[in-house]
Amino acid sequence: MLLLMCMVGFLPSCTEDDTVKERTYDLSFGFESLTEFANIGKQSFVAGDSVSLLAWKKNAEIVDLSGLVINNIRWGYNGGEWLPAEELNVETAEGAESIVALYPHLNGDYDLEYLKSVPLNRETDLLYARVSADNGLPTEKIRLKSVFAALAVSFDGDVAPTVGSFTLEMYDQAFLNVLTGEVRTEDVREKVTLEKSTKVKSLFAAQIVPQTLLSGTTFMVSGISYTYDGEDVAVDSGEVLLLNFKVIPGETEDKGIVTVLDKEDFDIKDFDDNGTVEGELD
Repeated sequence: MLLLMCMVGFLPSCTEDDTVKERTYDLSFGFESLTEFANIGKQSFVAGDSVSLLAWKKNAEIVDLSGLVINNIRWGYNGGEWLPAEELNVETAEGAESIVALYPHLNGDYDLEYLKSVPLNRETDLLYARVSADNGLPTEKIRLKSVFAALAVSFDGDVAPTVGSFTLEMYDQAFLNVLTGEVRTEDVREKVTLEKSTKVKSLFAAQIVPQTLLSGTTFMVSGISYTYDGEDVAVDSGEVLLLNFKVIPGETEDKGIVTVLDKEDFDIKDFDDNGTVEGELD
């Protein structure tokens, strides 16, 4: 009788080959902090952090959210491993070829236009990665990078501010296109506060939106006007713009100048005990 029940009433469960075993997607996420010169931006993932995962088929034209084969599955970090908030359909996951990871997780309702223009807020870290895969989701670590850039300012001699921070007026409004990874900066200037580094003497740093430092840009610090008269220089997501402020004494008045430090020849060891810059300048 028991054998008959198995053959008639529970036939699907009597065979081992009639079901497809679920595939486990052992994804993890990592990133590099913006700069070694100062503790700005996110420094590490901690328990409770979560990442959004989106994906679509290669070369697919995304006209609305239905074009995404994976739409905002949340992967949460418990301090030891990353776990998805919901199961991934095997066929759906294997159809994904263009993959985006975004931190922090996208909360609430949003539409395609929002994904094309996510605002950058310097009070909130924003990390991003876009990868391609031929056979669905990768099983290794996806490395994100900051959508922001970093600004580090050093001072020659005794002209450094004695306070713990100061402000510079820079471009401060930008938007991320999640589908392409492109950042669009608006022509809006605001005061950006640079905090004194706890790692390097006489160095001040801030997280900024990607932008271009234009020749002729003037900064006012502690009553001294500094002017950058070099070539226009762009700083992109994940990059550091290193500036050196210097006062040149004149017969009638002192002149403040700004130079861009060469990123390739610059290193944290280039600061001596007095905080002055020994690195090579452009």
